[in-house]
Amino acid sequence: MKEYKGYKLIRDGELVAEVEVMLRDDHAEWESTISLQDALKVDDVRKAMQDKDYPRVIKLARLYRLTPIERSDLPGSDVA
Repeated sequence: MKEYKGYKLIRDGELVAEVEVMLRDDHAEWESTISLQDALKVDDVRKAMQDKDYPRVIKLARLYRLTPIERSDLPGSDVA
């Protein structure tokens, strides 16, 4: 069985939590899986995001704020 680092993303409005998990690949036909412990951590982060408990989110994951970008903001854009 091969293990490697992966990430699960949880979005709530303009915020995204990036939860680090260990993915397991046992060479079966199924996709990679995560441990029960990592699944519970993802659930904890999801619950904290729903409750707006951002200090808890930051203890368990990386928290990002999404910023929309207009096409006109991109370099080389011809849109007026």
